[in-house]
Amino acid sequence: MSYTSDVKKEMNEIQIENDCCKMASLCASINTLGSLVINREGFTFSIKTDNQMVLDNVRNIIKSLYSETIVDVPVDEEIVGKCTLRELVVPKEIGNRILKDCGIVMLDESNNWSLNTSIDHHIIMEDCCKKTYIKTAFMCVGTISVPVASEGDFESNTKSGYHFELEFTNAEQSKAVANLMGEFGFITRRVDRNGKSVVYMKESESIADFVGFVGATKSYLRLQEEIIKREMRNSINRQSNCISANIEKTVNASIVQITAINTIDDTIGITSLPEHLQKIALLRKSHPDASLIELVNLYGEGATKSGI
Repeated sequence: MSYTSDVKKEMNEIQIENDCCKMASLCASINTLGSLVINREGFTFSIKTDNQMVLDNVRNIIKSLYSETIVDVPVDEEIVGKCTLRELVVPKEIGNRILKDCGIVMLDESNNWSLNTSIDHHIIMEDCCKKTYIKTAFMCVGTISVPVASEGDFESNTKSGYHFELEFTNAEQSKAVANLMGEFGFITRRVDRNGKSVVYMKESESIADFVGFVGATKSYLRLQEEIIKREMRNSINRQSNCISANIEKTVNASIVQITAINTIDDTIGITSLPEHLQKIALLRKSHPDASLIELVNLYGEGATKSGI
């Protein structure tokens, strides 16, 4: 099971208590996954997804708020990879009312209708409703990718770092959800990709905070542990690389110096040098792996790194 699936499974275990939040969740499900149906009999909608938890949530909310039971059915020949899409079909009698209550379809005094592609402000007046809307949007169209820690810990990922995204079919919805997330302190970016409008984050701590925000405590702790381990590994690697670079630098400098000393010894002789240079030359030849600081200590009183 992928990390995203684990997060959503934890989220699904949290019951939505307030009717206002149930309406916000229903609205988010329709806005992200719904298909609008318009004919002479009125308006209705269907929701198509491979996520059974989303369909169950919508069905339960409709039953709770409208005392209606909706049955989800397999969609004929709708197979994407290994996933079979399923569709929740809402009867016109109740679908028309839901769309109006959610502020998705609006009628004026002349009975002319208009479509709201953003979020009706009445649906998200309270912070609890805003939070529920964000959570449901993630449940419907969200994914989280994390780097592989060890075999079986996280799903394989072709990307080098952490990645969170919500993929919407229209830009107005992505802007609205990005603004909602901003109200809770999440700094997101937006990009258009393959005809979709994507809201995303790449900062590991922000992604971990979001997992905690949606109530997936176990997944949050698991991700925080992985972030700490990854940072420790990176720190150790940086220190190791720094040490290796310093050793290489010391060895290369020592080779150049010993070559120069041997040239002097083979021509005019080391004894022709001033006494302090003779001492340094002999120290270097006898300690080829020593750093400048170590040569200072070997030379004794009065020596400095720049002097050596």
